[in-house]
Amino acid sequence: MDKISDLVALNLDPALMIQHDVMSRVKNVINLRSLNGLRMMSDTTHMARVSSCLSFTNSSAALIGSGDFHHLSLAILANIKIPFTLVVFDNHTDLMNMNKGYISCGSWIRESFRLKWLKSVIIIGVNPDDEALKFIHPFSKPIHIILSRTQTSSKKMYEIIKEIKTKSLYVSIDKDVLNSACASTNWNQGSMDINELIDYLNILIAAKKLIGMDICGEWKIYDKMFMSDYDIEAVRRNEAANIKILETVS
Repeated sequence: MDKISDLVALNLDPALMIQHDVMSRVKNVINLRSLNGLRMMSDTTHMARVSSCLSFTNSSAALIGSGDFHHLSLAILANIKIPFTLVVFDNHTDLMNMNKGYISCGSWIRESFRLKWLKSVIIIGVNPDDEALKFIHPFSKPIHIILSRTQTSSKKMYEIIKEIKTKSLYVSIDKDVLNSACASTNWNQGSMDINELIDYLNILIAAKKLIGMDICGEWKIYDKMFMSDYDIEAVRRNEAANIKILETVS
């Protein structure tokens, strides 16, 4: 069973820096706060600059921060040079179209199909009302979408794994896939329980080699000096979810 050996945090806003238990486990903090134009949407030039900072020697988990930055997952994936399958846990498909030259937190999975070494994509926990589902066209590589209202048994999950042709997996988790009792995000959330997510992860890492992962979906903190009681509660809820995920994969 291959697990994550290193934990990396991207310093993009205060959301992660105040999760003291999580940060005590981090081996490397990559400061990207000096780079403008990363929240929500980035041009390809910015993405290339970020990608050059996100090439990891060991199997690593990258803490990205708010879901506003989920497209930075693509900057990490661009450095993978072996065949792999991308497994995403997200309340959204992130398959929207964007104007040429730009990549957003809602389009990065669509853009990932351009990567040479990516062989297929599985997205788990998608809201059945996600707008992108109305506009999905055939892709150049296999994609499997599991909606949030689908009751997916362990047997069904094993059947999905059998369809994966690669030995290696990369997992990307947006905590907006979780219900509001398990996480607090600045995007509309799904219905998955944290224990259901952990069960998925255990099945995946038992069957395949986990070569890397990232986690986003933190509560957006604008000013850590003036946090409300709800802000503090949201951060602690997310930190507990992060710890459970990290202890499962490392």
